[in-house]
Amino acid sequence: MTGPTLRARLLGLTEQHPYVTAFRSHPGFRVVTGDDEAEVVFVAAPLADRPRTVEAAIKAGKHVVVHGVLAEDPDDAAAIAALARDQGTVCLPDYHVRFQPAVRAARAAVAAGRIGLPWNLQGDLVSADTDARPQSLAVHAVDTARALVGLPVRAVRTHDAGSVLLLLLTHDHGVTSTLAVGHAPGADTHRYRISGSHGMLDVDASKPAWAGGASMAGLLTELHTAVVTGRPAELSLDDAVEAQRVITEGSTA
Repeated sequence: MTGPTLRARLLGLTEQHPYVTAFRSHPGFRVVTGDDEAEVVFVAAPLADRPRTVEAAIKAGKHVVVHGVLAEDPDDAAAIAALARDQGTVCLPDYHVRFQPAVRAARAAVAAGRIGLPWNLQGDLVSADTDARPQSLAVHAVDTARALVGLPVRAVRTHDAGSVLLLLLTHDHGVTSTLAVGHAPGADTHRYRISGSHGMLDVDASKPAWAGGASMAGLLTELHTAVVTGRPAELSLDDAVEAQRVITEGSTA
């Protein structure tokens, strides 16, 4: 890791949260408590307050990481993404799964044609935490599906089964994704299967058991590099907008 150490303020996280550990152990960041001295703000404010908290941080010239859903209304999310572009700050959703080593390897394999032309992805993101909101988990699953197949979502249907949300996505070229996200006591499953014309890939995104050691660190490295070098980050708030549009359009279809 090269470049200066960035001062980061973490809003809305308990000391036990994996992101606190990830920030404290990353050589590119130093956790601070004062807003004035912070260059980076991690926003995990309650969802009702999250859009205006993110907006205020961007207007103050801070670089931002947004925890989970940016805004329930995709149009509100799009307005915040546009503000970030205008301000020139680095703003990322915390979609760290795309940086998980097995997911990154699978993305590279699909892009290189190792399984031929992909035609279907199946994904399961089921948490043992019964307080986990399916809609909050869904943004991570949708972003991971988009990253794995490398194609935008053109149509969506959903089925809300209460503790589990089913999403049926249609990408460009007729590629489909079927995602099951939600919670169930004793269940901790996070995996993806990509089927192609010449093979299939199984990805266990729950390994290693604690994601922060790899995927969260990967996201923070992407953030640090973008801030220090000015290189555009791999993901932006536009990805948060797209994920929220998929979920919202499916629920209103």
